[in-house]
Amino acid sequence: MFQFVLVALLASTTVAAPPASVEWPDIFEPCPRNSPDFEGCATRNIQRALVKFSAGVPALGVPPLDPLFAPEVLLNYKRGDAVGNMVVKNTNFYGLKDIEILDFRANLSDSSNLVFDIDYRLPTALAEGEYKAQGKIVGFTFGGKGVYNISMSDVTATCGVRGDLVTIDGEQYLKVRHVTVYPEVGDMKLYISNFFNDSDELNEAALQFVNLYWRPLYKELLPYAAEGWDQYLRGLFNKMLLRVPFRILFPEN
Repeated sequence: MFQFVLVALLASTTVAAPPASVEWPDIFEPCPRNSPDFEGCATRNIQRALVKFSAGVPALGVPPLDPLFAPEVLLNYKRGDAVGNMVVKNTNFYGLKDIEILDFRANLSDSSNLVFDIDYRLPTALAEGEYKAQGKIVGFTFGGKGVYNISMSDVTATCGVRGDLVTIDGEQYLKVRHVTVYPEVGDMKLYISNFFNDSDELNEAALQFVNLYWRPLYKELLPYAAEGWDQYLRGLFNKMLLRVPFRILFPEN
């Protein structure tokens, strides 16, 4: 059952469609596609963006990144004898301002299949919010509502971005179609209150179990959580990238 809980708590929300084009901030250095330092230049720009945008940039449709706020997450879960649903609300995710961009790789040779891979490391991360859940596992009913938090350390991953160029009002823009993120986590600790309808003993026993065996649980749930990250990050990236022409993001010369 705690696989179900972790999937919901690690998943993300949808975002709205982007409005009209705006100018790219001048804090970024130009990264010509034909430059031998193209990938190094892009790495530096991404690192600058995460620092600069940590408080949000309304003109680019970028919400505050630290903390990153998720108003609501809905999850319906069914796997084997486990079935349940969960609503997670008012989640704040802390730690993105300290992310370290390790490497950036891109293949821009095919405008219908643009490829970007970004390696990163996050020293620490914390997510906290509210939840409500109910369900059954092997005939045993569980459910409750309360608060939760998940703390993680030494998080590393490659963020794979796939997209293509679309034309809007005569300008070409990068539209992200798919984002893959499968983080490796050095350590993780979960707290969730009142998961078993006011049974403190059951709640404490379950928390001890999941915090002891979080690694296999995390490995099992990761594909489910990755679907939520794909949906959220696609929307977040497109809110920004569909406002800035591709020729400004990555000039030819």
